[in-house]
Amino acid sequence: MFGSDRDGTLNLWKVGIDEKSGKTRGDPVGMDLPTQSAANFSAARSANAVAYSSISSIDRIERYALDPSNAAVTGSPTVVYSGSIPMDSIALSPDGKAIVFSSSGKQEDLFVIDTDSGVLGRTPNAAEKIRGPSCSPAGLRINFYPKRGDGYETGSVQKAGSALS
Repeated sequence: MFGSDRDGTLNLWKVGIDEKSGKTRGDPVGMDLPTQSAANFSAARSANAVAYSSISSIDRIERYALDPSNAAVTGSPTVVYSGSIPMDSIALSPDGKAIVFSSSGKQEDLFVIDTDSGVLGRTPNAAEKIRGPSCSPAGLRINFYPKRGDGYETGSVQKAGSALS
């Protein structure tokens, strides 16, 4: 799966790949996502799940069932989070059990949502702006870019435990 605006609207696309040669099997096909414009795609390796942001739901996260055999969205959505925090970029943990997002505005912070319970946690922040969250391959750390002084650095915090408040 990959993001593209090849049909005029940013959306998620799928294409089969021969695992031995790395060559594509046929033409890419756009997925039928329940939004007019999707961006900031993040896939969970082990959970057949994809997270994305939508212009139509900037402060809401919904969960849709995904049929892995044809990568199609099925069923009705379940709300994972709905609130007043405007979201910027998002990342899905490798196991699909957490979504990390950065807020937009003057103060940009990182938040973590448990996808089963909808519980929202906020990472400690000493920087004015934190951007670009991603989860480590094992899902134990959250990586990001904090602005300190005139530039951005790299940083990370533990996903669980005392690092979240």
